[in-house]
Amino acid sequence: KDKGAVAAALAKAKTAIDKIKTDAQLTVQDEVDEVVEMIDAIGEVTLESGEAIRAARAAYEALTDDQKKLVENYETLTAAEDAYAQLLDEKEAAEELAAAKVSAKAELASYKDPANYRDAEKADLKAAIEAGKAAIDAAKDKGAVAEALAKAKAAIDKIKTDAQLTVQ
Repeated sequence: KDKGAVAAALAKAKTAIDKIKTDAQLTVQDEVDEVVEMIDAIGEVTLESGEAIRAARAAYEALTDDQKKLVENYETLTAAEDAYAQLLDEKEAAEELAAAKVSAKAELASYKDPANYRDAEKADLKAAIEAGKAAIDAAKDKGAVAEALAKAKAAIDKIKTDAQLTVQ
């Protein structure tokens, strides 16, 4: 009877001891926990999230393959990376569109010399340029900017210069 009680107590103690983590196991888990926290800290992805995302990725890559398997929120990191890349693409596209608009409006402003027009036609020219600039500003993509510029130039081309009016 005593042997059975001792064996049971010994088995219970062994089970308890097996549940206690070694320093190495704790360090491994601490490293995993740190990466999980870094990923959670990314939060809502904005254009300012790049550094946090890169740091979380670097920390994740520094883990062993076994540790990587313990990172439960890895998909959150990949989703953040994808969202950040999309935000950068959108920012670049917006900057390119803004540059295209500036360039088109400058081209339109210098397309014809107002000095070549009579006063009435100068007013028409100014109105056509302003309408063209408004259409360029309203454009949603570079194709629409080019189309607005072309339409504005076509409208301006219909306005007769002083020389054209003199010939008539």
